Amino acid sequence: MRPADRLSSDNEACRERERVWSALAAYIEENRKVPFPRPPDDSPRASFDPTRGFPSPGALTGPFGGVIGEYRFVFEGEDDLLHLLLMRTDGAALERESALEVAEFLTEGVPKSLKWLRLGPTSLSLYLGHDLLLQAIGAQNSVEERNNG
Repeated sequence: MRPADRLSSDNEACRERERVWSALAAYIEENRKVPFPRPPDDSPRASFDPTRGFPSPGALTGPFGGVIGEYRFVFEGEDDLLHLLLMRTDGAALERESALEVAEFLTEGVPKSLKWLRLGPTSLSLYLGHDLLLQAIGAQNSVEERNNG
């Protein structure tokens, strides 16, 4: 069984991925920048972790991110490159295999050889071409239409 197969049978995870994929597809098709989430001006700076240079897991919100299991994720990017940032919701150290499983699920259909992965102690960063994800989204939607139609 492929790692993403377990998540593919989880309806909640699939809905979360579809919601984010839909938002990403709309921005990519319009050639718009996928912005990194920033807290509102009135929120405390405590939501940023200065030791890592990006928001704490609880601050990653918006149309391009969500939660799957114990992992919070967000996509951001511009031009032709997307970045997937994945962290545990509690900010603890990553569990390598489960983090990779979620990353694979979120980028399902994009060949592994076309993804660049950087795995740190508390975060995973994965980089890929946005056109590759758009193709994968289209292919996944076609399979679901055939299965449901």
